[in-house]
Formats: sequence, C-alpha cells, structure tokens
Amino acid sequence: MNKEQIEYLLKRYLDGETTNEEEQQLRQYFASMQIVPPEWKAYKALFGWEDKLQQSAISANAASVPIARKRRLFIAACIAALIVIGAGFTTTLLHSSHVEQQSAKNYAVLDGRYTTDEVIIAHEVEEALLMVSSSDEDTFDAIDILDIP
Repeated sequence: MNKEQIEYLLKRYLDGETTNEEEQQLRQYFASMQIVPPEWKAYKALFGWEDKLQQSAISANAASVPIARKRRLFIAACIAALIVIGAGFTTTLLHSSHVEQQSAKNYAVLDGRYTTDEVIIAHEVEEALLMVSSSDEDTFDAIDILDIP
C-alpha cells in the first residue's frame, strides 16, 4: 500500500467510515512496518494497542472454553441424575401399589369399591353366573330358529 492509500484510510478511520476489512488493512500495515513517518507514530501505537487488545480477548475466550464445557457437562449430569432418580421413584411407587393388589388372592370392584371379602365375592360371582347361564333346551331352541337348508 502506498502513502496516499494509507492517508485515505486514516482519514476514513478518523471519520468513522472504514469497514472492518479496511481497519484490518491498517492494522496489518502498521504491524508490518518498523519505521513509519513521524506523523503516523501515534497511529502505529493505536493500531498496535488494538491488536494486543484483540489478541488478549481471543486468548481469554480460549481459556474460558474448558470452564464453559465443564459447566455444561455438570448440568447435563445433574439432569440425567434427576431423571434416573425420578424414574426409580416412580417405578418403586407403581411396583408397591401393584404388589399390594397382587397380595390379595381374590378381589373385586363392586359399585366402584375395592373388596377382598371372599364371601361377598363368591356371592357376586354366583349371581353373575346365574344371569348368563342357560339351559340345554335353550340351545336347541336357538338351533330350531335358524333357517338351515
């Protein structure tokens, strides 16, 4: 880059009109030049300072990445542990209520109530069987009704 281009970019920089690419060109120019005209020494220091500031920000981000990764892994492990504990707790509750129901050999739900009284259950079973039972004559009467050629 020649002196006119640098002066043009510096003017644009001071007016706040440069793009990121143009500012990068200025940084590269001042970083690569050991000797600059006396009127540009302040710019060399400015762009050198910006370069160091940018590099320190990049290194700070690089150092914080493992900490952020560890934090995410810790949170994921906590969530997984909560899921396992919740699943175990739920399974235990469901299993205990199922075992409780299985411990009674005979049970019935009558009018929405759970009962294990064998006398009441036997009585209800007999009544239900009487309602659905049929005589031998009923079966043959049904066959007579059918129209079989």
